[in-house]
Amino acid sequence: MFRTSTVLICTCVFMFALTGGTAKLSSAPAVSRDRIVQPIDETQLVTLRGHVRRQARPEFDIGRMDRTATMHRVAMVFRQSPEQQKALEMLLAEQQNPHSPNYHRWLTPEQYAERFGMSPGDLSKVSAWLQSKGFTVEGVSRGRTELFFTGSVSQIERAFRTEIHRYDVNGEMHYANAIAPSLPASFSEAVLAIRDLDDFRPRPRFHVRRITPEDIAAHFTSSSSGNHFLAPEDFATIYKVTPLYNSGIKGAGQKIAVVGDSAITLSDIQTFRKNSNLPANDPQIVAVPGSGTATHKASEVEADLDIEWSGAVAPSAHIIYVVAGPSASGGAFSALQYAVDQNLAPVISNSFGICEASEGSIRAKVVQGWAQRAISQGQTITSASGDAGAADCESSTAKLATHGLAVDIPAAVPEVTGIGGTRFNEGSTPSTYWNTTNDASNGSSLSYIPEMAWNDTTDPQNTNSELSSGGGGKSTIFDKPTWQTALTPADTKRDVPDISLNASPFHDGYLICSPPAKPTDPHPCTNGFRDSGGFLDVVGGTSAGAPAFAGILALINQATNSSAGQGNANSILYSLAASNPNAFHDTKNGNNIVPCTQGTTGCPSSEPFQYGFTAISGYDLASGLGSVDANVLVTNWPGFTPVPNFFLSANPDPIIIASVGASGTSTITVDASNGFTGTVDLSCTPPASTSSGVGCTISPSSVDVSGTSPTATVTVTTTAPHAMSTQAARTSLTCATTLLLAGMLALAMPSRRRDTRLLGFGVLVLLAVGVACGGSSSTPPQPKNPGTPAGNYTITVTGTSGSLSNQESITVNVK
Repeated sequence: MFRTSTVLICTCVFMFALTGGTAKLSSAPAVSRDRIVQPIDETQLVTLRGHVRRQARPEFDIGRMDRTATMHRVAMVFRQSPEQQKALEMLLAEQQNPHSPNYHRWLTPEQYAERFGMSPGDLSKVSAWLQSKGFTVEGVSRGRTELFFTGSVSQIERAFRTEIHRYDVNGEMHYANAIAPSLPASFSEAVLAIRDLDDFRPRPRFHVRRITPEDIAAHFTSSSSGNHFLAPEDFATIYKVTPLYNSGIKGAGQKIAVVGDSAITLSDIQTFRKNSNLPANDPQIVAVPGSGTATHKASEVEADLDIEWSGAVAPSAHIIYVVAGPSASGGAFSALQYAVDQNLAPVISNSFGICEASEGSIRAKVVQGWAQRAISQGQTITSASGDAGAADCESSTAKLATHGLAVDIPAAVPEVTGIGGTRFNEGSTPSTYWNTTNDASNGSSLSYIPEMAWNDTTDPQNTNSELSSGGGGKSTIFDKPTWQTALTPADTKRDVPDISLNASPFHDGYLICSPPAKPTDPHPCTNGFRDSGGFLDVVGGTSAGAPAFAGILALINQATNSSAGQGNANSILYSLAASNPNAFHDTKNGNNIVPCTQGTTGCPSSEPFQYGFTAISGYDLASGLGSVDANVLVTNWPGFTPVPNFFLSANPDPIIIASVGASGTSTITVDASNGFTGTVDLSCTPPASTSSGVGCTISPSSVDVSGTSPTATVTVTTTAPHAMSTQAARTSLTCATTLLLAGMLALAMPSRRRDTRLLGFGVLVLLAVGVACGGSSSTPPQPKNPGTPAGNYTITVTGTSGSLSNQESITVNVK
């Protein structure tokens, strides 16, 4: 075992040298040097501080864990030397400085390893020590910052002088080390943490709301009923993403990694895209090695939400779902580490978190190490800020805060973009912002909608009165980064969130396709977005904003020709907030204040028993910089390169047809953007249902766009009722045939008998004709077809020019 692992590590280093892995940067130092210079002496031990979780308390302890149980993929995480840390901080600053030769010169994982990882010699020494303790060494991270190993509980306890106990925490079973681990002094200084000695995993930040058929009203959004639910087209309208789509910026050629810990059902993703009128675009699934096969669990809703909505905002981007299996004690954090280590995508969306106090300083610094490495590689991480308002340490079912003010990890890490929550605030005139009907993409929003900081804690629809508000506050671990000093409170600490997006499941939730919350409920999205009983599932929480903003970052990468990424986007966000505030919608109303239990941590000694933060003009700890105007944000992002394109618009929309059988027209205008010129071919597609009787044509079928905005006319026709039904036509044919046969028979009779029998034969003919032609029946002929039924239909006009293709959906209202 020792020999095999040593050869593996040395071989990796040798292959790395062959590929020329040393970073070719102006300030590149020599390769990492050995730091373990003394023999490993187990009589000289050092206890690692900060390694016992807050939840591992004696009152929750129910005894030792089975010592034969296996602990998979435990990680020894190494800290950088002071020289390495100083060099890394300098490089990260240079990578965001347009005047530096290292501006946007991202590292590969191997280049990072060479400069900021452990030396191959040190890794071999630690690997040999682990193997001498009976562990199976599974490998080293590409950045040479972590060493993975597997062993039994007994081996863990003996090697690290600790004990692994089981804990019953509020009815949830967990395991964790009850004693801080120890390491030989000869290499303890090089170790930051031993990760995954427990299974206190990060939790998803979503809120599911099931809508009854009575509450849905006739459409997904209705200005008369007040029921509004977000489809991707609504998000694009509200946050001004549509102009980017019209200019061809849809995420083509970009990648987004979504992290999770549950298996998914691919058909849910496919159905969501179909219902949203998005092109087919299946995600790629990447499993974390050594973590086992992912199973379906409650957090599948989070996975579906993140995959569906990152791909909804960036419909042409390639989505990579990175999933940790059940053997990964770190859950979704194991997936996050793997997405960084393998440099899988320039944008990473994370919607799992754990409060800063529960994670502790050491584990928070581990996550920061991942984030620093990510931004050095050009990756940007978005993360939900939490859903318990200013009290992030509370459980998802808590009604009162008891643990004091707290922020969420990873959102509180300075190198991560923390996404908070807003709630739409239309006032007394929702019809100003919402159409009464949906188009073919299930969208109906009309414009940007004013927002306030999200807090549904006291909303009447929150029948359980659970804490439900956007996470925000100041870190107790991380200092304030330089790019926050000008706009945020003078508190010397990292402030959260950075920006916010809609998060309320009540006003208004995001439509999704995902398994039902209760196994006994029917599966959603079997009838459009509804289930077989007519119910509708929508989702809220800051975990909706994280993948949505990840989608916007993918659009930024395309628009700036930066498929390798932006690195730390926070410095640019705060710079734009100062220089171009129109890129943000400042939320000046609302709060993330939550009620607390008198006498508990942080709760005031007198009424009102609550704490949190109020939205104000400018940056605040309830909503950050506010939400975004995606068009202004993207087109003012450093390096933005306009893409020539065209877009279509229809007037009128909808087309009103006053009666069945009539027709209507709409004028299609073709406008150029960013200097586009060329010929645009136009076509019209009627509704998919052949029984609608709705048809369309467009003339002319092509237009020349060269400095003007040419137009074409689309004509919509409907089918008028037919005068006779099929049965009436059949009766008329039978009647005519009977008369004809009667005449022929009469003429064929011999003349001598014709006179004597003609009278009797005539009576028979009249009787036959009477039966065939309806006799004395008073039933009138029924129409063959009533024609086009009254209602709403959608036609689609498509314009193409070379590789460019754009569409305009038009609603047809038949009275």
